[in-house]
Amino acid sequence: MALFAAEKGDVHHITTELAFQFEAVSHMPEEEKKIIRALLDGMILKYQAKQITERG
Repeated sequence: MALFAAEKGDVHHITTELAFQFEAVSHMPEEEKKIIRALLDGMILKYQAKQITERG
C-alpha cells in the first residue's frame, strides 16, 4: 500500500489524496461505506500480518 511505503516528501501528497477520497466516500450510501471499510480493514490486517511475519 502506497501509504506505508511513502517517502517523506510524498506524505503530504498522499495525505491530501486520501483526504479527498475519504471526503468522496463520506457522501456515499451507508452500504457502500461498509464495503469500503471492509476493504480498508482487510488491507490493514494484511499489512500488519506481513510486518509481523517479516520480523519473526
